[in-house]
Amino acid sequence: MIFSSKPKIEIVKEIDTAAYHWCNEALLIYVKNGLAVLTKRSSEYDCDYSCKGQLLLNGTPLIQGNYPGCPTCTAMLARGYGIEQADCPELLEVRDRINQDYVNIRTSAETLKPLLGLLEDGYYLLADVYHTPTDGENRYFANVPDALAYFSPACDSYYNHAFMCAIYGFPKYLYPTQSNACLNQKHAESYLERMKQPNAPRAIAYHHRGFTSALLDGHHKAYAAALLGVQLPCLTIIPMTAMWHHGVKNADYCSFSDIHFLKSELPKFKGIPKRQPQEITIEPPAVPNQPISEKDLHLENYIPIDVLTGFFAAGLDESAITEALIQEWIGSCESRDKDKLESALLYLAKTNPERACTFAKLVIAAKDDTLFPTKTAFAVLLQHKSPETEQLFLDYLVSHDKTSRYWEIVTSYWEDEA
Repeated sequence: MIFSSKPKIEIVKEIDTAAYHWCNEALLIYVKNGLAVLTKRSSEYDCDYSCKGQLLLNGTPLIQGNYPGCPTCTAMLARGYGIEQADCPELLEVRDRINQDYVNIRTSAETLKPLLGLLEDGYYLLADVYHTPTDGENRYFANVPDALAYFSPACDSYYNHAFMCAIYGFPKYLYPTQSNACLNQKHAESYLERMKQPNAPRAIAYHHRGFTSALLDGHHKAYAAALLGVQLPCLTIIPMTAMWHHGVKNADYCSFSDIHFLKSELPKFKGIPKRQPQEITIEPPAVPNQPISEKDLHLENYIPIDVLTGFFAAGLDESAITEALIQEWIGSCESRDKDKLESALLYLAKTNPERACTFAKLVIAAKDDTLFPTKTAFAVLLQHKSPETEQLFLDYLVSHDKTSRYWEIVTSYWEDEA
């Protein structure tokens, strides 16, 4: 007689996430006797050093892709056949319970055990991560084409040319696993009040690649978040993404996105399982994905991937950006300081508009110089209009003429009122 063992989920330890700006809470977990039906498969690499791959649930592709070997190159993604086709009772089992108010990551881990049992054996992180319901370029995340198309966050590392630095990926942007035809707007709107609260019910995501997570459950919550222009909190499964050796410390490390552990901290780790390459044909799903109207969505509130990664490539810390530092950058002759100033303005315009406007006014008040991000400063103020801002723009028009460098962007302040 063959005895089958049920999946067992062991909570190894809680992670101190203070050093990780993208993560609220996290647990290191170990899956034993996993069913291995929420998994990935890939083809052999071709002559262009790229391979085809799929994220699967019960054999149903949720995401399909063409993945380059270069870590800073963007992958092409395509919709799978839809999570509604995957016949997953475990997901249905946790769905109702996950719609309760969020308590903490340990409570959520207990709730998600049936779903976590679908993973392969091994270590994972379960993290509470705020995601952006966009494609990284201020389009609604679920309005993706059926066929392969470049998806900006689907790169292992995002390269910033101004600072000649690559930022390693972490969960931030979402990719859908179901068709927009499944969206019920009234159901989504029922979440509106709850999504404003810190203990809002969580969605469920699987960190797929780079800055991209597959949304396994919570498409209605994501729509509600986009209507409000707020982040979507997701209980995020993060598989091991890399192994590497630190020569100076002569130590081996295992990475789960941007969180790293010494290999010695994972005593049950037996190496990343080797999968046999498979023949993969990427086919569009049978149901075309009709785009959802974005006119009522506040997508302008979300930070795009180039601004997000530019801020960290500049080595900036939001809490350390003060008026004194802004003035120091304004007074500097170094072009690198001007790049830092621009990165700070663009980032704060999304995360702290009031401070961004204050700093933008300091830039505009300074000497007009081609090295200054003055146009960026005006653009920040255009996003957050006020009587004081309008007076500043009027003063500019009075003291300049149509040949001035910023005349066009200043006059655009009143275009919406025409």
